[in-house]
Amino acid sequence: MINEYDKQSDTLYFRVVDPYQYKESIELADNIILDFDSENIPVALEILDASKYFSVKPYALRNFAWT
Repeated sequence: MINEYDKQSDTLYFRVVDPYQYKESIELADNIILDFDSENIPVALEILDASKYFSVKPYALRNFAWT
């Protein structure tokens, strides 16, 4: 799993596969987006306004690690 945080856009990204051939995205909830590859397999998740979603300061997400 690859994860990264973009402090400019306050977006937290999770990718299962990198790179992948993007096909489409669906919005699961407000500011939660799931990406699918060309074989309709979920491959990435984006959380927009992540610091607000997790109720933390943006700097708390810069070293976020999914274990």
